[in-house]
Amino acid sequence: GAGGDMPQDLPAKVALWGGWAVYLFHIFFSDSPCGAGATGDMCGIGMPTILEAVYLSINFWFVTPLVFPSLAPELHPALEGLFNFVITYGILFTGFLSDGRGQKVPMAPFLVGTAFLTNVFYLPYLGLRRPVAEATAASARGEGEKVSDQLVGWAESKSLPLAMIGVFCACVA
Repeated sequence: GAGGDMPQDLPAKVALWGGWAVYLFHIFFSDSPCGAGATGDMCGIGMPTILEAVYLSINFWFVTPLVFPSLAPELHPALEGLFNFVITYGILFTGFLSDGRGQKVPMAPFLVGTAFLTNVFYLPYLGLRRPVAEATAASARGEGEKVSDQLVGWAESKSLPLAMIGVFCACVA
């Protein structure tokens, strides 16, 4: 603020970044998300877990099993369904592209990251973004991120969530 005044949104930003730090510690460094037998440090993730994540990525949205069934790794169907559901949930964040107009940081990298580690990426975007009124004014001046009307139209269309509902239904089927 002017004259050394504290910005109005400072308490909200401090709370957001503090919450994000606690969230990261809880998810990546504490034993609690994985149960009492976990060893901390990403819950003792080893090579079998990493390979399973790679196999889940290969089977993403069931494309490989449908197109090249002999190349698709065999995984538990509930695990594949959950994995695809979480990715689908992350894709729904593309509806926020219209919020990206006039922002000082591009939203696209955060959207890509959100598809993999939802709140690890989405919360920092909320902390870095301009308030809506400031972003709107910056966009009107031609400043900040430029997001095409076609991309925003696609992201905000009614067909995207309907398609994602279809994917969700396939995930739980």
